[in-house]
Amino acid sequence: MERTGSYQIISGGSGTHAVAGSSIVSMQHASLIMMAEVLGLEAGDKKRVFAFVLGVVDSRNRPAHRPYWISAEQVGMVSSILAKQERIASRIIELKDKAALPGVLESLGWFAVFTIL
Repeated sequence: MERTGSYQIISGGSGTHAVAGSSIVSMQHASLIMMAEVLGLEAGDKKRVFAFVLGVVDSRNRPAHRPYWISAEQVGMVSSILAKQERIASRIIELKDKAALPGVLESLGWFAVFTIL
């Protein structure tokens, strides 16, 4: 893979915050997050490695929808920015809900001057 590309690992918030009854999933998510951190360090400036730590993603029409859930389109927007902007170095990105999106965009050098999806 060329330097302009990126590895992007998707993980859930249970990898960083304990959730009762989710031991196996939490361990898997925590290991993915650590894997991304280690790969990013080992790759240096040769490759870019990102991990998304996501909250609940509103990826389909659910009866229990909550307005603060991040949308699949918003996750895709951040992923596209990371893929296209080779100046952005490896990092962990926490995108737990819609309120976190403006801060994430700002940290990537993008400013939410438009209506967020």
